Amino acid sequence: MRYDLLGMYLLEEEGLLDDFMVERMNPGILLRMTWFKTESNAVIARLAIAQESWLRKLSVAFRLWGREDAGDHTMAEALRTLRDSRHPPT
Repeated sequence: MRYDLLGMYLLEEEGLLDDFMVERMNPGILLRMTWFKTESNAVIARLAIAQESWLRKLSVAFRLWGREDAGDHTMAEALRTLRDSRHPPT
């Protein structure tokens, strides 16, 4: 989520963020926000999304840096399964 918000902020700063990019990127950002299982992390994620500017969203999201979440293991397993389904061992 932090990297998505960083990308959006940088696009905005460079004058490259238009409505098309917001419409394309925002659903993924909102989806990743729902993946947090630890309540304190979920609160931070919701607070980040509620901010008015991309810089403020990013600043709040950086509070998540280094914090473990109850959903980390499950997410890692899901990503490994997805990777293995796309690239089966030979």
